[in-house]
Amino acid sequence: MNFKVKVNMRTMDIINATTASQSIKDCKEDIIVTGLAIVEDGGTNADHETCDVGYIASDHGVFGFVSSVMLRNLPLLADYLKECLEAGEVCKIRFISGKTKDENEFYSFVITE
Repeated sequence: MNFKVKVNMRTMDIINATTASQSIKDCKEDIIVTGLAIVEDGGTNADHETCDVGYIASDHGVFGFVSSVMLRNLPLLADYLKECLEAGEVCKIRFISGKTKDENEFYSFVITE
């Protein structure tokens, strides 16, 4: 397993997440982020092409995703999470969804307080 990003998640946590992660669309409330990772070429997308997989560990379990929007922003969230952990603060996010001009649904997140 090659990681592009890994913060506060052990390899064991990520292995478990690959088999038991939750769907983002089922989470309707703010979550406290406790760790995150991007596994390089760890899954397949809707076109059945190999792609990176992101994981966000939280107080509500681990969420897995292949959303390119979220993967693109996960390194920034990793930096913010590191700052929060060092300062003894919590990192809260809320998952959001939207639609492209072609009516394809996508997911992202916003940092909340």
